[in-house]
Amino acid sequence: MELLAVLFIIFLVAVLLAWITKIDIAFLFAPSIFFISLWEFIFGLSGFLNLGMEALVLLAGSSTILLLIKSVQFRASILKNLYLPSTMAFFLLATISFLKSKDWVLYQWDEFTHWGHVVRIMYEYGALGPGTPTDYNSEAYPPALSLFQYFVIDFSSGWREGLLFWSLHLIAISIIVSVLAKCSYKNFTEIVVKLFVAFVASFAFFNYFDNVYSDPSIAITFSFLIVIAINASFRDGRWAIIFAASAAFLTLIKPIGIYFALSAILVNIVATLFTRKYESVGQAIISFRPALASIAAVGTAWMSWGYYLSTLGSYTYSLAGSVPATFNSSGREEFVSGIVSSFTRALFHTGLNPISWSNMPASMWTVTCIGFFAIWMYLNGKHNIRANFAIGVTLIFTGSGYFAVILNSYLTIFGTGEAIGLASFPRYIAALYQGIFFAIVVLILSEFDLAQDENSNSGDREIFKFPNLNCAMFSCTFF
Repeated sequence: MELLAVLFIIFLVAVLLAWITKIDIAFLFAPSIFFISLWEFIFGLSGFLNLGMEALVLLAGSSTILLLIKSVQFRASILKNLYLPSTMAFFLLATISFLKSKDWVLYQWDEFTHWGHVVRIMYEYGALGPGTPTDYNSEAYPPALSLFQYFVIDFSSGWREGLLFWSLHLIAISIIVSVLAKCSYKNFTEIVVKLFVAFVASFAFFNYFDNVYSDPSIAITFSFLIVIAINASFRDGRWAIIFAASAAFLTLIKPIGIYFALSAILVNIVATLFTRKYESVGQAIISFRPALASIAAVGTAWMSWGYYLSTLGSYTYSLAGSVPATFNSSGREEFVSGIVSSFTRALFHTGLNPISWSNMPASMWTVTCIGFFAIWMYLNGKHNIRANFAIGVTLIFTGSGYFAVILNSYLTIFGTGEAIGLASFPRYIAALYQGIFFAIVVLILSEFDLAQDENSNSGDREIFKFPNLNCAMFSCTFF
C-alpha cells in the first residue's frame, strides 16, 4: 500500500509539473519530491504537519481529475509520460528498493540520535522536531529529508524504520533516472548503459542505500542542482520553477546546504552571462529569472527555518553564528596553525573513500574531475567552450570556498579533540566531490542521444548530439 500510494503521488506531482513547465518528466521526479518536502515544511511551520499529506493528496488529486475532464492534451500527456523510459525506470527501481529495504532497521549511532530519531518524534507528535516536547537536541539541522521521510511513513499504518531508508532511496533514484531524458525504447541499449553508468558514478564516494545519513543525499542533490543550473541558463524560463524548488530543498537538508545551493546559483549566473543576450534592465531580469527565483527561494527557506527556531527560543540560526569572538586568544594561533597544516596535508594524502577501490585523496579527485569536465567540454562543442570554461572555473572557485568553510568549522565548531583529528574529514570533503563528479557524468551522458528528437527547439543549445555511446561508457566507468 505504501509503495503504490507514494509512487502515485510523486508521479501525479511530476505530471502536473510537466504540464506547467513543459519539461521532460525525467527531470521532474526529483523536483516532485522536493515540492512534497517543501509543502510539508509549510504545514510544519504552521503547526499542522499532520495535515500536510492529506492536503497534498487532495490538491494533486483534484487538480489531476479537473485537468483530465477539461483537457484532451493533458489526458494525452499523462498517458505519454506514464510509459516513458524514465517513468518505467523510476517505478521499477523504486519497487526493487522497497522490497529490499522495507524491513530494514536503524543500526548506526547518528541514526538513533538524530537522522532516525527526529522522524520518529515527528511521527509521534505531528510536529517538526524542535517543536516536540522531547529531549531532541539537534535543532540546527533543517528538516528537508526528515519531512519527506515523514510524508512516506504517513502512508503507513504504523512506524516502520525500513521506510526511512526507502525514502532516501527514492531521492537518489529520482535523480539518477534524469539521465534518461530524451531516451527512447527504440534504443534500449542507450537506456541500459546510461542507467548503469549513472549508478556507477553515483557510488564513487557513498553508498546511498545502506544508511539514513544526510551526506549522500546532499551530494546527489547538489549534482542535480548543478545540472539544472546549466540547463536553466539557456532554456525556457520555466526551468526557474524547478531550479528554485531544488535550491530551497538543498538549503534545508543540512546547514551546509545553503553553501551548495548558492554555489549552484553562481554557476547558473556565470553560464547565463555567456548564453543570454540582453540590452536593457528588463531583459536582464528575464535572463536571470532562474537565479533570482532561486536566491529568493533559498533566502525564504533559510529565514523561515531561522525564524521558526527563534520562536522556540532554543537556537539562533545564522550564517555568522559560529564565528568566534576570541579568535586570537592565548594559544589560539598555535592551535589554528596546527589545524590548517593537518587539513592541508589531508587534502593531499587522506583517501576520501577508504572502503572503495576509488580511495583517492582530494587532490587526485580534483584532477579526475577536471579531466572529466574537459571531456564534457569537448563533447559539448567549440561554440560553448568559453561558457563551459567559465563554469569550470566557477566550480573550482566554489570548491575552494567549501574547503575554507569546512576548515572554519574545525576551528570554530568542533571540540578540540575532534578538530585535531579532523573528525569525519573524508565524509565532508567527499560530499563536494561526489556532487561535482556525478554532475559532470550526467552532463557527459546528456551528450549522447541515439534517438532523433523530433520536438527539439532549434533555439536551444544543442547538447544531445554525439553518436558514439561506447566512448561515454568507457569515460564514466574508468575510475
